[in-house]
Amino acid sequence: MTQSPAITSADHTTFAVGSAGSFTVTTSPTATSIVESGSLPSGVTFTDNGNGTATLAGTPTAGTGGIYDLTLTASNGVLPNATQSFTLTVTQPPAITSTNHVTFIVNTAGSFAVTSVAGFPTATTLTKVGSLPSG
Repeated sequence: MTQSPAITSADHTTFAVGSAGSFTVTTSPTATSIVESGSLPSGVTFTDNGNGTATLAGTPTAGTGGIYDLTLTASNGVLPNATQSFTLTVTQPPAITSTNHVTFIVNTAGSFAVTSVAGFPTATTLTKVGSLPSG
């Protein structure tokens, strides 16, 4: 081989928490090795397929929503190696984590805290639908 490799696939992809995702890294001419550096979210792996491609795949676990900045490096024995800044965005819907019911006693003060986990990239806003008893 007399030409250094180039990474020809996109420089970003998006996965969703709880859903299987997959992205194929491609090179031209064919790289003999593709490596990834940077932190991956729990549930996602990077695999060099040994054929000039690599696969980023898996199911991101709850709580891993965010942006992951990675560096991909492809080599084939001809310098320079190809490098690509790569962004993996993991979306996560917000979730209500408190119970779905509460009991109040008439003429007795009571309170109930609604708790939630923020989503990514959207901020969490809690709203009420329906009516509450007076007081």
